[in-house]
Amino acid sequence: MSNIKAEKLLNEYIPLLLDLSKEKRTSEIAKALLKLQRGLTGDKHLAGAGYMQDNAMLGAYLLYYWPVSFLQILTICNDAGERLEELYKKLSEEKRPLRILDLGCGPGAAACSVLSFLSSFAGDGKISAEVSLYDSSEKALKLAQKLVENQPHKKEIKVSASVCNLESGEFFNSIEGQKFDIVVMSHSLNELWKTAGNKVQRRIGFLEKLMFYLADCGLLIINEPSVLDTSRALLEVRDGLVKDGLHIAAPCCSEGMCPALTAGPNHTCHCENMWKPVEPVAGIARMAKLDRESVKMTCFVFEKEGRVVRNLEDEGSKSAASISGRIVSDGMLNKSGRIRFLLCDGKSRVSISAKDKEPHAREEGFFDLKRYTEVEIVNPEKRGDKENISWGIGAETSVKILRKPLEL
Repeated sequence: MSNIKAEKLLNEYIPLLLDLSKEKRTSEIAKALLKLQRGLTGDKHLAGAGYMQDNAMLGAYLLYYWPVSFLQILTICNDAGERLEELYKKLSEEKRPLRILDLGCGPGAAACSVLSFLSSFAGDGKISAEVSLYDSSEKALKLAQKLVENQPHKKEIKVSASVCNLESGEFFNSIEGQKFDIVVMSHSLNELWKTAGNKVQRRIGFLEKLMFYLADCGLLIINEPSVLDTSRALLEVRDGLVKDGLHIAAPCCSEGMCPALTAGPNHTCHCENMWKPVEPVAGIARMAKLDRESVKMTCFVFEKEGRVVRNLEDEGSKSAASISGRIVSDGMLNKSGRIRFLLCDGKSRVSISAKDKEPHAREEGFFDLKRYTEVEIVNPEKRGDKENISWGIGAETSVKILRKPLEL
């Protein structure tokens, strides 16, 4: 899916975001951004609160957090690109619009991102869709409705918006009898039952019930912040869903229990894509003295059909002298002068390293590997001992890139 131009797709929304921001002074938006950041990612006292009633904070959200959320979902869609292309072809054959359910939608970044991504499969770049938006904030819903209705790739877009408490039974009553092709929850699952002692189990139950409302070939997209607590909570939800028989379309290459959870309480798993922000995001971040050099998130895409999950071990070389998986760390320099990455094959995390600046490793692109890149390492050198096996890049080792994250 390397033909997706993330920045171009985002830029198509910037004029409307600027228009919807009632506060036009960049200096005031930057001040509000600092307050919003502390309230959403610090002590989280603003999470789920009515901060959108404040014009400056609304501007900060639309011109900073909305673009980030848009790119997060675009990255996830790219990772599940084959499944989404298959879904689009099915809809084309049935000659019906795409049906999207966006839960905890806020100002609609997730729904807009899904629509923009799927438009890339349309010959004319236009898409027909029926979008159902749910949120506890009426103001957020109005903004979402405007942004979705003015989606730049629309052929025909029908939008319904409902104020709703997702923790109550009224939500499932409201969608009874309906089927959706894509259900998306972006930065909203962690808001459900957040003070409950059994919050993970309640979220698992909620999502399992939600799967009944997916159409054939339907996908459930979950996107959460990459911070430790929300990330690990989603990993626990993931394991619970897999244990109960749900299937993962992305990003995992296995449906075993997540190795990050067993690695220790400070371990997690998240995607991180480097990003040079567009304006006005860059200017607002610079004025607020915030670093915005990447887009991070923890995410999963679940599918309704019980097909075989893409197994990296079945791709590329069939030799036993190869290991395949996804890079799940940044490059780390150890005391012996080696750069190492952690690779997850869905069952365990293993270390792969090379001596810093070693010519062959550099030629193979080893030092340029990024988080969530899918790779196959052929003929790795065995290192470590029986208790702690690791692998190295030797003279006969080759590094094959199976899939790169979306370039932002």
